[in-house]
Amino acid sequence: MKLAYLSYPYTRPDPEKNTGEVLELAKRIIRKNPDLVLIIPHITVDHPDIRNAVIENYGDIGFAMWDIELIKTCPVFIIGKQITYQESSGCIWELGIAKILGKEILKAEDLI
Repeated sequence: MKLAYLSYPYTRPDPEKNTGEVLELAKRIIRKNPDLVLIIPHITVDHPDIRNAVIENYGDIGFAMWDIELIKTCPVFIIGKQITYQESSGCIWELGIAKILGKEILKAEDLI
């Protein structure tokens, strides 16, 4: 089994909508790829209760620090949705970190 970081837009257009979409995507990926254990930052880092606690401990960059640690831990990085920087600077940032760290980069569309 491999840990895989599932990157997907969070803020725009709506965090609740995006969280629902990424959870549906995760279910589809898991059903066809039982060897992948998905880390979904929408739940692990971006949920308001978690994010606020992280910011209390580490300041505004805390959630970015958590994202980096999660990406470092996962040998696989999954691009959940093709986007531009204007649509999600966070996803582009995560992808850049994954590339710098030499992670195996996959597209969700190829996994479902």
